[in-house]
Amino acid sequence: MALIERLFLGCGAMKAGTTWLFAMLDHHPDIYFSEEKEIHYFAHVHGVEHPLSLQNRIVRFKKFAAALDPDRYNSRWVRHRLDWFSRWLSEPLDDEWYAALFKKKKDQKYVADFSNLHALLDDEGWQHVRRVADEVKVLYIMRDPLQRLWSHVKFHAQYTGKADQLPNYTPAQFEVAARAPYMWRNSEYGHIVARLKRHFGEDELKLCFFEDIHADPLGWLRELESFLGVRPSVYSEDRLKARINTSLDIDMPECFPKLFAKDFGRIRQELHSQGLQPPSNWAI
Repeated sequence: MALIERLFLGCGAMKAGTTWLFAMLDHHPDIYFSEEKEIHYFAHVHGVEHPLSLQNRIVRFKKFAAALDPDRYNSRWVRHRLDWFSRWLSEPLDDEWYAALFKKKKDQKYVADFSNLHALLDDEGWQHVRRVADEVKVLYIMRDPLQRLWSHVKFHAQYTGKADQLPNYTPAQFEVAARAPYMWRNSEYGHIVARLKRHFGEDELKLCFFEDIHADPLGWLRELESFLGVRPSVYSEDRLKARINTSLDIDMPECFPKLFAKDFGRIRQELHSQGLQPPSNWAI
């Protein structure tokens, strides 16, 4: 028997999709999340990125500690969180470490782990996921690749303190920035879908488009609940309509779509060849 009975992995081409979904499902009666939404364990082990260094984990703990408000949180809640962080900061980082992050699960059907880095796992990484859990459900969310790439470029410029330079970028500078491996790899939907289909059957893998979620959030959530085989939950209207992790309000330059038109045409064809029909409002 594996360490985890049922594991629900969420991943997407952009952070906003999985962040919104976490906000919807965080209180679902049949789904249990750890104290940190993005664990990145499998990405760390398989070299996609290394976000679980002790230094990075301490930084995240310090952010939690700095935000503690004695007028808002009681001692029981704080002790619960500290107990989780004690496991988070422990060593070694192995499958037992990962499973221990979910040990407070009660009668929920699934433990859930959302990370956009899951989409970048190689075949060995997905085989590892299979060894950890008896049953796995995977959700992969795609967005219009042009809009996704532009949003990613803006976010990275903001994160690195260079947002004020974007309006003055030349086409060559935009292309260099967007084709950086850490940026471009999220655009290769066709490759990602093919890899996911090698490891998961139709009853284990849900492929969807961000635009369809946005068009009917509640209807889409009911489809997801059916896919997981969990009870329908109640979602507030405010949360359903919320926009999360919106990027800088900077218009896409006229040159930007032309730089990647050939690539995005190829990606659309790759999705078509795998039986997927991207939304008609995709810009490619």
